[in-house]
Amino acid sequence: MDKEYYESIFSTVSNHILNPDGMEEGEKLYYQGLRKGCIVVDDDSGEVLKFVKKGLRYKELIRAGKLYKILINDTWSRSLQNKGQTSGHEAWNNLIAAAHRANHGLLVIHIMNIEIFGHCWDLKQLAKQEYDLVFCEPQSHSDVTSIDCEFINGLIPERFPFDGNVLLVIDGIEWDHVKKYAKEHNSGEFDAMMQFYSRVRIED
Repeated sequence: MDKEYYESIFSTVSNHILNPDGMEEGEKLYYQGLRKGCIVVDDDSGEVLKFVKKGLRYKELIRAGKLYKILINDTWSRSLQNKGQTSGHEAWNNLIAAAHRANHGLLVIHIMNIEIFGHCWDLKQLAKQEYDLVFCEPQSHSDVTSIDCEFINGLIPERFPFDGNVLLVIDGIEWDHVKKYAKEHNSGEFDAMMQFYSRVRIED
């Protein structure tokens, strides 16, 4: 797609986040028809990510407290492995907690570990926004994490509607590798996820 196409989308998304009451009806309708998830595969030049950040008015979102970022790296992966059979719930709860902090804003998921794409259903739900997001309670006291403690103390609700936007930034992983891994670890869920995400590709 050309830059003007994406600039229109990013302008509408940032307006929705920063000034929803100031949007005209036509822009509101346009926003409603947009996919709420966006994917950037960050290359060595970093040009695509710079373009996306500029279009979304990234710095303004940060200043307004409308952006929350979660890092998916090897530390994240090891924390799930230590949970054994509960790792699926823990991955979901990590995303739920981040979504709650980013609600009505932009949730940035910075991905440096491909294992997150073993959870395509979870990523899909963030952008699909068909139902409330529901926190998975810990199965036993030994499974309690810091995020579970936030839930137990009432800092994260049991369920809530998420109406934020999601930006996946894939760092250091080839897109073909992502697709192959995701399809091997999710039966049909990668294609389902991509119905709610747009991958940004700039054509001059």
